[in-house]
Amino acid sequence: MRLTIIDGHNFILTVESLAERLAFEGKRASREEAEELVLQWARRSEETSASIIYDGGKFPEGHPGNRDEGPLRVRFSDPPAEADDIIAYEAKEAAERGDEVTVVTADKDLAKKAKKAGAKIVSTEDFYFEITRKPFHPEKEEHFTDEQIAELETAMLTRVDEEEPESFDEPEPEPDEHEERPLPEPKERRAPVLAPEAQAVHPRPNREARRARYQEKMQRRAARGPANPTKSKKKKRGF
Repeated sequence: MRLTIIDGHNFILTVESLAERLAFEGKRASREEAEELVLQWARRSEETSASIIYDGGKFPEGHPGNRDEGPLRVRFSDPPAEADDIIAYEAKEAAERGDEVTVVTADKDLAKKAKKAGAKIVSTEDFYFEITRKPFHPEKEEHFTDEQIAELETAMLTRVDEEEPESFDEPEPEPDEHEERPLPEPKERRAPVLAPEAQAVHPRPNREARRARYQEKMQRRAARGPANPTKSKKKKRGF
């Protein structure tokens, strides 16, 4: 048999959602939520029984919050005993009976005592994640009757007949590497045509007028005769 013993107030204070419930709605609401979560988880586990231990006050006829419901057992400590003492004691008793015992707490001192008593230690956060995650239910395989299978086959064949066959183009033959191929024709090169604006900006030189001016210059020089150097030029030339 598997027994899970939970440090009640430690569980509520260390789990964020339960701590918020405690702050806004009080101790009783937070305890009820924690107990309901543990109860539903224990029922799903079937072979697991759970025990929640709280620190309590002195009551002559026992604490009114004690309860026994299915696989869940809730107990409050009776001073001067504390919840840690009861958890360690119950863990030791269950381990000696041969049960598989797990203690849920975030208290290091209690964890040492419970581990020494032969119990397995689980943190409150890990335990909360375990009991709140949704159980996995694999979908059942759908089985068809022979009549349903025949109807499906007929429908598929009818659908194939109604569809038009796809047209496929014949692929082009791959070129032969050894086949002689004609050389490409050379492209005709044309001189660039300048725009009218470009022609106006860069006009061609008038060579005829330049040639006429040169001839006139040579005729005037021939008419003057050979040039006679002046004195100043003779000095420069060394005469």
